Amino acid sequence: GGTLVSAMRFMEGQPIHGNPDLTYIPFLYPPLYAWVVGSLGMIFPFGYTLARSVSTLCFGLATLAIGYGAWQARARWPLWIGLMGIFVGTWDNAGTFYDLIRVDSLTIALLGWALVLGAQKKMEIPAGILLAGAFMAKHNTAALGLPMLIGIDRIHGREAAIRFLLAAFVPAFMFLGYEEIVTGGQFLKWILGVPAAHTIKPVRLISGWDLQFHPFRLPNRGAQLELWDALPVTTSLGILLPFWFWKSEKRVYWTGASL
Repeated sequence: GGTLVSAMRFMEGQPIHGNPDLTYIPFLYPPLYAWVVGSLGMIFPFGYTLARSVSTLCFGLATLAIGYGAWQARARWPLWIGLMGIFVGTWDNAGTFYDLIRVDSLTIALLGWALVLGAQKKMEIPAGILLAGAFMAKHNTAALGLPMLIGIDRIHGREAAIRFLLAAFVPAFMFLGYEEIVTGGQFLKWILGVPAAHTIKPVRLISGWDLQFHPFRLPNRGAQLELWDALPVTTSLGILLPFWFWKSEKRVYWTGASL
């Protein structure tokens, strides 16, 4: 409900990342999802149904990005259908976030299409713009910029890499400047300063490591390892498939992005 309140504040012209008060505490993510839901709320009935529909649609678009990427790599249809199915299978492992009123599905949709278009010839500018859009939804997606830049440089050449860099960096930089101005310098504090105070558990970087639910317990630890669920399988395929599908240049792009 908190993210829905952010969208409602956008509709009403109130700040999303300002000073907190007794009725509202800003979220730790950029505002693109709230902007999208709030804008649609000016046309359609505003509420949970609208916001969850946006998330579900974006999850579908992310799934299509996987199929399109495999099809562009000339994979046979059972394989790209299977890859899409494995991604859909991560729904439960990821905390069933994909249909909730959260930024996750929009972020994955934008990032997924940025990745698959970045591997295509003469599509580096749309890829950069989509990566900037993903950054405006969830700022940690900026980490994909470097492996994409290196990969595009290897696949398509230095000029294409520069075009990608400008297409991603200029909108993202303008977005940051705008948000800092309209929030009176509060924006970066909320998306960077506040999360910096959170405790980081490095073990959670291991895909498939579950701290509560699954039956593969490790000795003397209150944790389990999900050996066969969709999430670790998806991560493993993301790293291994580039060595199957693509010649050496595209292996650099996809392996770097997967890591």
